Amino acid sequence: MTPEDVVNNALDLVKLPRISSFYDGTDMAVMALDVYTETRDFFLGALRPMWARKDTALTLLKSAPNIVNGTANYSDPWDSATNPPLPWLYEYQYPTDCVVPLQIKMTPVFLPEWRPRVKPFRVTSGQRAILTNVPSAILIYVAQITDPDAWYEDFTELLIEGLAKKFVVPQQRGQNADPSS
Repeated sequence: MTPEDVVNNALDLVKLPRISSFYDGTDMAVMALDVYTETRDFFLGALRPMWARKDTALTLLKSAPNIVNGTANYSDPWDSATNPPLPWLYEYQYPTDCVVPLQIKMTPVFLPEWRPRVKPFRVTSGQRAILTNVPSAILIYVAQITDPDAWYEDFTELLIEGLAKKFVVPQQRGQNADPSS
């Protein structure tokens, strides 16, 4: 199944013309291109399905100076270009496929930690990054799964219904428009 198949199933539900591609130039294709990704990501973020969860080691962008035993020594002046915002020790790159960050965990040294303690973190606004006090952090998150064949059937059905609702609203507005204007 392709993303276009998902969109066409939604269009069939509301009895609207099908698309051949997101880029075929028709009004339906333009509308589908506008709403497909945001609707898919909305449902991924709202439902947080287990099959869309991913663990990834984060890429370090900045760290506090002179960290010893989980405490930074700010005897040198704090510099926003090289240090994360206070009181965080580490700033990591936000994964490009992350829809919703769920949890930070430490990199296991010997054995996996079966019941990890909650590690606080914050997502920065603007240029997105993850702030935490965990060295070599691993992020558990809901990933942006783009292949419809990787989705569970119930998710696909919900997405089709959600898209159908979005497709019918603009069509109703067009029908209610005053033809004399």
